[in-house]
Amino acid sequence: MAAYAARKLEIEDPKMCGIFASAASVIKLENKGAFNGNIELIHERCKQYSKH
Repeated sequence: MAAYAARKLEIEDPKMCGIFASAASVIKLENKGAFNGNIELIHERCKQYSKH
């Protein structure tokens, strides 16, 4: 939810905000503990989603 809200402050497209939040969630679930990624990593994952 926080990733969606943070991205929504930058862009208005709800679909892209959802993809961003999904990518952040996937990265978080791949590792134990607190989120340890960065925005570049999330954007790279978003590019993978947009190819499908």
